[in-house]
Amino acid sequence: MLGVIGGGIALWLVVTAICLLGLKQSNPEVAITALSAIGATLAGGFAGWIARGQHLMARDATSHEDDVESP
Repeated sequence: MLGVIGGGIALWLVVTAICLLGLKQSNPEVAITALSAIGATLAGGFAGWIARGQHLMARDATSHEDDVESP
């Protein structure tokens, strides 16, 4: 629990610092790229978390269908 809360606070601080960096620069490309990279990493992580175990569940479903005898 402490890791989740600490990681969330750290991520919030990093995003805030990158946003402030982008506001202070005349050319905020570095800040935009950093925020895009953070967003893509989080999206990939959540997609992997949501899809975890799906390949095992699909394999189990097909093996159960093979076990059923046809009349």
